Amino acid sequence: MPVRFADDENQAATAKLELRLLHHFTSMVSFTFPSSKQGIILDLWQIHAIRLGFEFEFLLNAIYAISALHIIRDLPHSPRFYTQDEDSITMGRLLGLQKPSLGGVDPKQAHRYYLTLAVSQHREATAKLCAENSNALLLSSVLLSYQALRLLPEEHEEQANEYTPPMHWLRMTNGITQLSEASIPLLNGQHESAAQLLAIAGGEPNYRDRAALFNPANSEPFLALIDWERFPEADLDDQSKVSYERTLHYISGIHRAVTVDRESPRTTFRRLISFGPLIPSHFITLVEQRRPRALVTLALFCAMIKAVDDHWVYYGLAEREVYGIQSLTSGGAVGNGMAIVTTATRPQGTLINGRSVPCQSKKQKSQFI
Repeated sequence: MPVRFADDENQAATAKLELRLLHHFTSMVSFTFPSSKQGIILDLWQIHAIRLGFEFEFLLNAIYAISALHIIRDLPHSPRFYTQDEDSITMGRLLGLQKPSLGGVDPKQAHRYYLTLAVSQHREATAKLCAENSNALLLSSVLLSYQALRLLPEEHEEQANEYTPPMHWLRMTNGITQLSEASIPLLNGQHESAAQLLAIAGGEPNYRDRAALFNPANSEPFLALIDWERFPEADLDDQSKVSYERTLHYISGIHRAVTVDRESPRTTFRRLISFGPLIPSHFITLVEQRRPRALVTLALFCAMIKAVDDHWVYYGLAEREVYGIQSLTSGGAVGNGMAIVTTATRPQGTLINGRSVPCQSKKQKSQFI
């Protein structure tokens, strides 16, 4: 990896590398975000995020990092239902343009370099949250959360194939809500919050309609998971019950959207990526404690990811996480809990024990293009 600005030669190499990464972000990566069909959101990423990045280096490095990760993960043979313009790809082939590269720099090395910088700088900036850097921090949080999710397989491999729940991703995404709530008073109505813009102007679902997002009626297929008498849990207080119920209601809404409403993949993606920010933080604590019911509920959420398996961010993660949780179910209460999910989801075809969520039709997939 070139040392930034150490000398003229390295300065030129670094500048060209970062230009490649920036171009890849605006021309490719930004179109893969779930709300990119909305012009105002596409402008947010392609124009305003870049401008903010020039002012706040942690955001610019997060952009460089996700661009490198996209080059690594978006393989030619992998499914693609989010390409913005098939004509542009055809033109690229006519011109003899190959898969995007970084001019001899290993994308994995570039990703590690810029991600390390971004995370360190983001942490420092968060400790100094103010009106000026709040929107840059929110956008950086979104980009880093995508990367935390996509990096989960490497984390598992580094732990000698011993599965651990995705705590880093859950904590990071849940922290977006806390950051948003802290930043809004700082803006004092003088500027829009990037978090509110993404939520409100990004299209369906309507995040203002919490009654619909957390509709208890959607949970009917999975009520066994919150049957406290049939499946008792030690130290189960009211806060834990509410956390389990609210989380299950949100996941069940995703299940209904996929299996009954057959909504577009982009909308399902928005529901999935909003899981961490919207669920109670106490549920994440329960997962961290490896409570059987919490692990099983998390497995149910991960099963829903199969509905957008064609997207580079989520590709292959449903199986990995569900089977990872299954590896913890050799017996006892956790094993009984997974049996609940297996029984409850079998009629719906959700991915548990190799079953998969019914895929959207080709017509629906085209809505992602």
